[in-house]
Amino acid sequence: MATMSPEPALKTTAEPVEPGLGYLTLQAALDRFGQPPSQLDPAQAAQAAKQAKAAALLQAKILAAPEAKGISTDASALDRAVAELKERFPEPDLFAATLEREGLDMSELRGGLARQLMVDAVLDKAVAGKVQVTPHEVESYYERHPEQFQRPATWAVRHILITVNPEFAENTLEAATARIEQVGSRVGRSLGKFRQEAARQSECPSALQEGWLGRIPSGTLYPELDAVLTTMGSGDIRGPIATEVGLHLLACDEAFPAGEVPLSEAGPVIREKLVERRRQALIRAWVAGLG
Repeated sequence: MATMSPEPALKTTAEPVEPGLGYLTLQAALDRFGQPPSQLDPAQAAQAAKQAKAAALLQAKILAAPEAKGISTDASALDRAVAELKERFPEPDLFAATLEREGLDMSELRGGLARQLMVDAVLDKAVAGKVQVTPHEVESYYERHPEQFQRPATWAVRHILITVNPEFAENTLEAATARIEQVGSRVGRSLGKFRQEAARQSECPSALQEGWLGRIPSGTLYPELDAVLTTMGSGDIRGPIATEVGLHLLACDEAFPAGEVPLSEAGPVIREKLVERRRQALIRAWVAGLG
C-alpha cells in the first residue's frame, strides 16, 4: 500500500498557508456556490475563503489527535477521489483549465485530497464500534413516522408505439391507425403475444425489452397514456391511444395498489439513516472534545 505524507506540497508564499488551503478553497466554492473561486463575486469569495480557512484549522486539529497515528492514504483511494472531483466538470479540459486559473497544480490538489481522506479515516477510527442502533429503535422510528413509508400506486407497464409522420407513407395517420389495429388484433388479450409484437413492431426503443417501460407511478407517461394507465388492472391491454408521437397499445403486467411499505422492507433503510445520524452526532462530540 502506497502512503503519502499528511503534509501536501504547498505554494511558496510570503504568508503562512494552512496545508491544503488551495484545494479547500476550491472545494468550498464548488460546494457552496457551484463555481470555482475566480468566478465568485467578492462577497461569495470571502465566504468561501472563510469556510476553507475554518476547514483547514479543523483538519489540523483532527490530524494532531492520537487517533491519527498510523493513518495513511493509499494511491488507489486518492486516484478515486481525483476522478470524483473531475466528474464535477463537464469536460476534462475545463477541469485542467480551472486548476490553472485557480493557481492549483495537480500535486497540490492531490495533497489536499490526501489530507481530506486522512481526516475522514481518523473520524471513522474515532467512532468505530460506537455506533449502535437496536431493532427496537428501528421499529420505533417506523411507527412514529408512518407518512414516510407510504407507497403510491404503480403499474408494471409495456407499450407498443406506431409513430405518426405524414412524410412517410407507412406512418401517415391512416396507415398508422391500420397498423396499430392489426397489431392489436394479433395481440388480443395475451400478454405473451403483446411482448412478441412489441419486440417486432414497436417503433420505440423499448422494443428491445419487449416494450417494457418499467414499474411506474401515475404522472410518468404522456397525459393521454396516464389517463388510461390509472384505470388498468393486472393483465389489462388497452388502446389504440393517440399522443403527440403516435398511436400506442398499453399492457399492464401487474398493478400494485398504494399502501404502506412494510417494516421488513423499510427497516434496512431506517437503520442506515439512524446509523448515519448517530455517527455524525458522535463525530461532532469527539471533535468538540479536542478543545
